Amino acid sequence: MLQRKQSIFILLAIITGVIMLFSPLYFYSAGGLGYTFKCFEISQLGVLNKPVDVNILPLGIVAFFAVLQSILALFSFKKLKLQKNILQFNMLTWITILVIIIYYSNNIETFLVNFQIGAVVSKPDIGTFLPIIAYVFLFIANRGVKKDEEL
Repeated sequence: MLQRKQSIFILLAIITGVIMLFSPLYFYSAGGLGYTFKCFEISQLGVLNKPVDVNILPLGIVAFFAVLQSILALFSFKKLKLQKNILQFNMLTWITILVIIIYYSNNIETFLVNFQIGAVVSKPDIGTFLPIIAYVFLFIANRGVKKDEEL
């Protein structure tokens, strides 16, 4: 299984996805408070506890589903056509995750602008770029599977 080059890239995509599940995606500063946007939660850094009423659970579910797809692709190495199809669908899922992250970051920023005093400053964090890295790993793995199919 891990003797093939594409299996290494699929494993790297899995590791990238797991890291993304727990790393911050965006950081917001509003009204003297800091907020961190992660896949499953929006946590506040500061003294006051003002909740952010934005449901981000769908992002966490889709991200978890993408990691499961990568694991399934890793273990379907004996069926190259199935593995190629899973990888292509997984690549589409990672693009969808990136779009969802952008959508939620805009929603959270709008929420904070409407309900906070002062300007809102938002900065993308490391987790925002991890779907792109996972996509690149899966793209390279997909090319390897195509080369194996041609043999």
